[in-house]
Amino acid sequence: MKRLSLATTLVAVAFVAMFAFATASASASVLCKKPSATFYCGYENAYAPGTQFIAELAPGTKATLKTAAGGSISSCAASNVRFGFPKVGGEQNTAIGFSEFSFGSCDSSTQTLVTKQLGSGSIGWINGTHNGELWMNLGVENPKSAYGGNCSYVIEGPGEIVGGTTPKLVFNKATAVYDSGLYYVCPKLGVTFSATYNFTSPNPIYVEKN
Repeated sequence: MKRLSLATTLVAVAFVAMFAFATASASASVLCKKPSATFYCGYENAYAPGTQFIAELAPGTKATLKTAAGGSISSCAASNVRFGFPKVGGEQNTAIGFSEFSFGSCDSSTQTLVTKQLGSGSIGWINGTHNGELWMNLGVENPKSAYGGNCSYVIEGPGEIVGGTTPKLVFNKATAVYDSGLYYVCPKLGVTFSATYNFTSPNPIYVEKN
């Protein structure tokens, strides 16, 4: 039987703990076409299961992976996101699956970022808002980092879906956990992911309470 590496095992444990925290810090959610004064969406206003949510990196910005000290691991001027969800309702955060989370137009050959594993995620309603908190387990790597070789991470979150007629997906120093690579040279603690995306479809988007 194949053994899991210590790093992979720790990432799995951290991801379970992360989802437990997300469930505790945000409420069950629905992705909606209209806002509600009471924050309850109503099924008639909810996006149907299978709807694809598509976003692209905001013009003039970059998706970055940085060390705790602010040093650049990866920096890219293009990135696209696509996800969907299998069902509406229930007492849990909205479970989502990614079909795309790509990066391009990176600053140099040592600043590239490649998606290794799309993974899954969840969206919870942020109390008193039309916004949602997004957690995920996106596996990425810089295959030729300036630190001496391959460095891989799992981006967990949180990100925030900012609801409205021009909705956004914002990651502001989201946690990125070291997964694998050259252990003694890859940055490990305090690595963060930052990026701002504009949703291109559908519009508008509001995250409401279920």
